[in-house]
Amino acid sequence: MGGGTSINISTTYLTGAELYDPTAGSWSATSNGPGVASATATLLQNGKVLVFGGTGSSGPTANTEIYDPATGIWTPTGSLLVPQSGSLAVLLPNGNVLAIGSASDAEIYAP
Repeated sequence: MGGGTSINISTTYLTGAELYDPTAGSWSATSNGPGVASATATLLQNGKVLVFGGTGSSGPTANTEIYDPATGIWTPTGSLLVPQSGSLAVLLPNGNVLAIGSASDAEIYAP
């Protein structure tokens, strides 16, 4: 299935991350996230979350990280070719992620 949900995280710098449990209606802390503003998050078919781009202290970043909710660990993965901030993304039917950057750049992430 394609058409997964992607979100633009925040316009302010975030260093922490929290998990929401809809059954309990509560939030709990997890390990620190990538520490950028305006990053994009996409839920992958394997249940992990790809977070990429955003704005760091020196402008748009090419960083990408995977969050694994089973372990609560963030792991760096392949960098973007072009730094992006405020990007749009869509999960494609084959499991890849199409990222469209703020500078009209488009890239494919293949897990």
